[in-house]
Amino acid sequence: MKLPTLRIIEPNLRGPSGHYAEFVRAVSSRSAGVIGNIDIAASADAMEHCDLGPQTTVRGAFHGHKWREEVSELRSALRSSDPFLILTARPATALALEVLARGANATDPKALQRARLYFHWCSRGMSERLMSRIAHHVRAQAMAIAPTPTIADFLRNAGWKRVEQVPYPILPPATIPAAQPNCRMLLMAGAARMNKGLALVAGVAELYGQSGRTTPLLVQTTPKRASEGHGRNVRQVLAQLSASGAPGLIMDPVAPQSLAYGERFNGALVLAPYFGLFKATGACT
Repeated sequence: MKLPTLRIIEPNLRGPSGHYAEFVRAVSSRSAGVIGNIDIAASADAMEHCDLGPQTTVRGAFHGHKWREEVSELRSALRSSDPFLILTARPATALALEVLARGANATDPKALQRARLYFHWCSRGMSERLMSRIAHHVRAQAMAIAPTPTIADFLRNAGWKRVEQVPYPILPPATIPAAQPNCRMLLMAGAARMNKGLALVAGVAELYGQSGRTTPLLVQTTPKRASEGHGRNVRQVLAQLSASGAPGLIMDPVAPQSLAYGERFNGALVLAPYFGLFKATGACT
């Protein structure tokens, strides 16, 4: 029996490192016997240097007109007989599917049942709630996927009938340390963002600079999205961090690939004091 192709749509996938790439690699590593191939519609920047696992094909589908190109990808996915996953789903995505499915349902009434939408956060704004309410066929037929119970409950309360809670997939480490490592440094991993407590970390660096404390402090300074760069507030705090004078400060602008990224956590005390996490996003429970 021929296995289906899984389409993944993610305009923000730009290279071999980062959350989007790791997500796809984890899915690929578990797809044997279930999925034949994984077709990934990604940023055009990702085409030349993206190896995301066996049986994956990366297409540079997004060239700067992301919403128009995303609508085109959604239309194509609805016309296909294969399942598809929208890796970063939003109420606007659901509304677009609602409109596009009116044409697709004429030939295939089960088109929306093949749609999987991964919601990373709770969208509580008035316009977002309105878009979700209008997309009533999508809420009834498509599958909504949430990483946490909080987001799953939010989607159910919003009228989604098929909701699955699936934590972020991760790849296991190649080796597991034989013993608990000693703390060797402080670490702020991932993209530099204000709601991850970047200003607090800069304050720690200033205290270390004043006291001459030499504890290594590694801060990853990549922006949330490579295409957008840092916002003004983040730039100001990074400048404050750079001027802190902390002897052990390391500011790394490169997002490492999975093995190097995982190694950073070995013996690290991780600093990620998220602000307003429960109220704003429901990303933790």
